[in-house]
This record gives sequence, structure tokens and C-alpha cells, in this order.
Amino acid sequence: MDARLGTATVLVGAGLLAGCSVNSDHDAFDDSATAVRAGDPDYALTQLRHGPVGDYGVLPTSLAESLPNHRLRLRGTEDVASFSDALVVGTVTQVTKGNGVIWRDEDDYTTVGYDDPSADTRTAVVTMTIDDATGDIAPGTGSMSFRVLSPFRADPDRFAEGLAGLGRIAVVLDRDPSKVESTPWRTIMDDRLIGVVAADGSLTLPALPRGSSFAGDIHTADQLLAAARGPVTTESVTVP
Repeated sequence: MDARLGTATVLVGAGLLAGCSVNSDHDAFDDSATAVRAGDPDYALTQLRHGPVGDYGVLPTSLAESLPNHRLRLRGTEDVASFSDALVVGTVTQVTKGNGVIWRDEDDYTTVGYDDPSADTRTAVVTMTIDDATGDIAPGTGSMSFRVLSPFRADPDRFAEGLAGLGRIAVVLDRDPSKVESTPWRTIMDDRLIGVVAADGSLTLPALPRGSSFAGDIHTADQLLAAARGPVTTESVTVP
């Protein structure tokens, strides 16, 4: 993302729960764990849909605006940013339990296991094939992993298992490095931009409230990829 440390922080800063530990001196927890069994994807998607929303200055108003080829310029500056860095379409191959974190302050925390009952936040790690991609992830990469924060009110085991049952998906990703996590990739809008791709290629956004209206004229994975490969557009915005 252009201007990652400047405009992007103002536009799409995600707050404490999304990884405020970037500047911490603690080492990352080793999340090389056994894959969880596949469970009910509807449970995971419902928990994401009803989870808390971060404190953002500006959010995309449509799926097309969320893609890496849609740029934002803060009025009065030359800084350019985008809501995301990559779009990936593929199939979930496994989900592992990642970090648990006990937070004391923004730069003061302890990483623990996902199952530790004292954890304040927990992150599952989703691995998927890369059948097609745009942005900062090359289509021929093979596979990649991204992290998903378990919503506070979710059963953490059922949530991770639900992610493992997702099947074919399309995800809009932000490269959001954090020392407490093993992967810098995270789905945008509080992990809600996880699209489910049906056998006929149709696309739905069940983790996003009003997903149909947000998708607009994009109804299939092919249409989504085509939109992401369209001309770069730049929009001037004013942060409230």
C-alpha cells in the first residue's frame, strides 16, 4: 500500500484489537499448530457479521472501492493509499489456532496459546490455495495464509473450525504486519471481507451486513477479478 505509514494510518487505522503491537519488543508466539477439523462455516461468518467494528476514519462504500486498484488521496496532500493490498480467490486447505494475546497496554502484552483462557484476543490462521490473485500477491504463488481475529463473543473452537469449513472463497486483504502474528495478511473491514464462492462461481458476502448492496454489480468471482484488474482510480477524500 502506498503511503502505508502516513495516509493509510489515518484512513484505515484499525485500533487495539487489530494488532496494536507493531511497535512492541516482544517476540511472536509460535503458531505452528495442528490443523483444526472443518466445522460449520455459517457459525464463523455469523460471528464475524455481528462482531465489533473498529474505529475507522473512512471505509469503502462498495466492493469495487475496497479493491487494490481503487486509491485514496487525502484532500490537501499528495499522499495516496488504498483500502487493500491484494485480492485472492482460492480454496481453504487448513486452519490452525494461532496466537492468544494478553493485553496490558498498547505496547505491553504477552503472547500465549490460542486455547489459553486468560487470552484477551485470539487469532486463527487460514491457509488457502491461490487459484487467482491481483495486487501484491502473484497468481502463481501457490498458497498463502491470512489471519482472522476471533470475535470476543464467539466460541473460539467453533469459530476456527467454521473457518476451516469455508471451502472456496475470495478475500480482500491488507498487509498489516504485527510482531505478535506469523502472517502480515489480514482481511479488511474487521475480517468481514471474506466472500464465499459457490460451485457456479457466484459470490456472496455473508460476513458483511448488507453484503448484497455492498457488492453492487459484482455477483461472481470472475466479475470481482475483472473489477480488480480494471484501471486504477483515485478518489479525493476528507477524513472526518
